[in-house]
Amino acid sequence: MRTCLAVSLIGAAALIAGCGSSSTTTTTATTSAEKTSTSASSSSTATAPLKLATVSGLSGKVVVDSQGRTLYLLKPETTTHLLCTESACLAAWPAVTVTSAAALTKGSEGITGRLGVVKRPNGEFQVTLDGHPLYVYAGDAQNGQANGEDLKSFGGTWEAVTAAGEPAASESSGSTGGY
Repeated sequence: MRTCLAVSLIGAAALIAGCGSSSTTTTTATTSAEKTSTSASSSSTATAPLKLATVSGLSGKVVVDSQGRTLYLLKPETTTHLLCTESACLAAWPAVTVTSAAALTKGSEGITGRLGVVKRPNGEFQVTLDGHPLYVYAGDAQNGQANGEDLKSFGGTWEAVTAAGEPAASESSGSTGGY
């Protein structure tokens, strides 16, 4: 009985020591941007499913999250070249994240671009649309706003995103989006 108890205590101690470790091992590939960037943890919550909505000041419908917040891309950011990684950027532009790629496809009707995820330097999975990481803007106080449209900061220009994953056109521009 004492031998069994001693073995159990040793096993429990090993288990506790392993659980207390803060290091993790992952098998996912990382991009060069993820390897060299510093990170801050700021992300939007409850993002999936994505949907389309009419937003004031923009032509046509744009992509919004499940809470109705306008989603943005940062030109020229890509999944292999993340520009918004510092705390100042992520405070103004929280990354749209999910716990898994499977959460994206459920209920994201009307989205014609390719949905995906990129693993951010902090380990979170950020939603991408046609290769563009997606963000919400802290300056959009209400649903249906696009106050971040055409803002230039953090190495690029912020644009609301269409169902195809392209920048949206403003009502005054008369263009159909694109680069």
